Amino acid sequence: MAIASGSLSGEAPELRDRDVAVHPVGRLEEKLRKILDRSEALLAAGRGPSPALCFTPITDDQGRSVAELEIVARLRRQGIEVVPIRWLSEAIMRLGCERLPLMGADRLVLAAGLTFGIGIALAASAWLWRAYPIPLAFERGGGQAIASEPYLACVTTDGRHTIPQPIARQNRIPWLKGGQKLAWSVRVGTPDAWDARVLSTFGSRGYYLLFAVVSAEGRRILVDHAPADDHRKTSPIYRTIPGELWEQWFQIPPAFEEGECALVILARRDRSFDPNALGRALAAQAGPRQGADWLNSAVNFLQSQAPGFLIYQFGKSNDVPDRCQF
Repeated sequence: MAIASGSLSGEAPELRDRDVAVHPVGRLEEKLRKILDRSEALLAAGRGPSPALCFTPITDDQGRSVAELEIVARLRRQGIEVVPIRWLSEAIMRLGCERLPLMGADRLVLAAGLTFGIGIALAASAWLWRAYPIPLAFERGGGQAIASEPYLACVTTDGRHTIPQPIARQNRIPWLKGGQKLAWSVRVGTPDAWDARVLSTFGSRGYYLLFAVVSAEGRRILVDHAPADDHRKTSPIYRTIPGELWEQWFQIPPAFEEGECALVILARRDRSFDPNALGRALAAQAGPRQGADWLNSAVNFLQSQAPGFLIYQFGKSNDVPDRCQF
């Protein structure tokens, strides 16, 4: 059994990790005398001394060393040890405590803190899962299109086959004209990625995909997911499992004015895209800018909407030679 008397400092310079300084307290000698009187009364009743330990500051409020007080020697003769300490941890170590018991209110606070911490951890994990980058990369289209980039999808005269062709370039800039089919083969994610295992564990069918084509001149926007006549009748949304190829094409509208354009491909894990809402938000975000400034703003906004994105910039011109003539 132990008793303690002292003042605990709340000043920052006298605080250390999980510890606090013990300061002098008033009427310390009077308190020790009362302990002695209580002990003598217990001994007279045959009940033994109590407490066995008494913790005090190093000095009393008059600056005297507690260890040298006469009352301390008298207590020692009664079997009560007075232990002067500078830090609260010294008392805990002297008692042999590895940890302190929690009061009921402390348990409630700890439980609330743990619950809050777990909630924050789960929310952070969910955010990281949604925001963690999804690697996307263009693959070779085959045929004459040997570069790892989008290509022309040329249909044979009998309509039976599609032959990939490289896109015409002027000063290293790819150019297409209205009516031509811009096609791509994109590797979406990797099959051994950690998120692929998470997706498969919960029965997911993979990443959600969307593409947008934006034109600087006239600030034209086309945001698209699977068309109504897509052969995958069970889902109106493009999806692919991690590590697979996404092969798609898009016919350049003649309505696009000649000038700079960009194809933006997006992928995310947690939910499908709403192309109409995204198109409206893009138009509002890009604002009244013109030309290349508007195009850069639109591309930047689009890539901010998903953790996976690819950007392919090209030009649209009616003077482009038709490479699909065989």
